[in-house]
Amino acid sequence: MKTQCPYTAPERARLSYRLHAVFEAEPLESGMDHPAEEIIAEALRRPESRDVLECLENLSLDAKRPGFAASVLRCVGRQRNPAGSSWRARLVRAGLEVDDVQIRDAAVQAAESWGDRGLAEILRSHRETESWLRRYIMDVISDLKERHGLEKAGKPS
Repeated sequence: MKTQCPYTAPERARLSYRLHAVFEAEPLESGMDHPAEEIIAEALRRPESRDVLECLENLSLDAKRPGFAASVLRCVGRQRNPAGSSWRARLVRAGLEVDDVQIRDAAVQAAESWGDRGLAEILRSHRETESWLRRYIMDVISDLKERHGLEKAGKPS
């Protein structure tokens, strides 16, 4: 993970500040729309959206601030197919590799939301230590395989 991205420092700071402020004002709740989703959507509409994606990736994987990172990743996951499937797969894979369970859970939620065919294999190959998250991963794999008409899901270890 890079510590900076080409998105200019003031713009990066402004996006981070806006997201921190909105999560502080209104905690993210499962199944409920959140103002951070519009902030992210607005940033993705910018001409330098590729740079914004890199910034969002960095914010989503920041293990030093796992609660914030997980909230950003959950809201990125609620975006309708941001970037290409390879970027989404890379973000899910990287999120699953973070030591913090909140971020891993957010990565699984993003995979479930996006529903890309290749995400089932990424989830299946992940070695999850938390039993509740392992069960959730199994459910998501099953849903993704069903959605894409693939064979029955295998168990992640």
